[in-house]
Amino acid sequence: MANAARILLDGGLVVFPTETVYGLGADAGNHAACQAVYAAKGRPADNPLIVHLYSLEQLEDCVAELPDAARRLYEAFSPGPLTIVLPKSERICDAATAGLPTVGIRFPSHPVARRFLEAVRTPVAGPSANMSGRSSTTSFQMAVEHMKGRVDGIIDGGDCTVGLESTILGFDDAGRVRILRPGAVTYEMIRDLLGDEAVVKPTDYRPNVDRPEAPGMKYAHYQPRAAVYLMAEVDAELLETRFPNDTVGYIGLVDPSPVAERVKVRTFPDLTSYARNLYRSFHDFDEQGCTIIVAEVPPRTGLGVALMDRLDKAAEGRVL
Repeated sequence: MANAARILLDGGLVVFPTETVYGLGADAGNHAACQAVYAAKGRPADNPLIVHLYSLEQLEDCVAELPDAARRLYEAFSPGPLTIVLPKSERICDAATAGLPTVGIRFPSHPVARRFLEAVRTPVAGPSANMSGRSSTTSFQMAVEHMKGRVDGIIDGGDCTVGLESTILGFDDAGRVRILRPGAVTYEMIRDLLGDEAVVKPTDYRPNVDRPEAPGMKYAHYQPRAAVYLMAEVDAELLETRFPNDTVGYIGLVDPSPVAERVKVRTFPDLTSYARNLYRSFHDFDEQGCTIIVAEVPPRTGLGVALMDRLDKAAEGRVL
């Protein structure tokens, strides 16, 4: 861990695990290092990075203002999969925020991430450790496949336990919380903490995708090599007949059996498992030569909202 910390503090790039996905870390105060993150991923320059901290005490050095609601949210859900966009201080370089006056900050709960962040003792800018537009990496092997030869170090932290990127929150002009990207910290959890009037309902908010405030708002994201199709009502016959010349993978909660042997099936007992294994399933189906992946549409409540957000972006409107 000391060697990884030294690499990052010397301006290098280090891939590290978090509970959500693997991150591609750089010193958030080092302009050149943060620019190198964009180059390593092939990431558009107007897509801001998330900054990772070890402790709440570091916040004062990174933000110009901390609303009471933000402090309450951090205290309730951190360390964990929560990012809040706040006015940045001069400690955070412009490259980390894509030139925006705000910065998204979170506190990972993964024990390896926490040891790494404690060792570096500096804010770490860390987008997901994958090529831009592709599915995030949720295991050490996936991270190596994407980032080997593009970074200076990769820390093995095993498999990610959440498997979807963090919830990102911002504030409107009235000080109400807006969900910029859904995640494992759900609208219901936030509403229960702050009250109905303090949180904008997701259905009442439409983000400005031309100038993204946070990652995941503008560009294509989360996509495997295979084409993803969404299926609201699981239909085994349709799975067998719709793509006669393709190798098909299926993921979801409902088992579509019996299906043709060429349909590779992965089912999960609940939304938590579905979310945790989404990107791993995408990766494995790609490795198995699938050209089509059919994903069951999850319930649009709780964690299902975040899962559906990722599936929508991966499918780009393709529906069965």
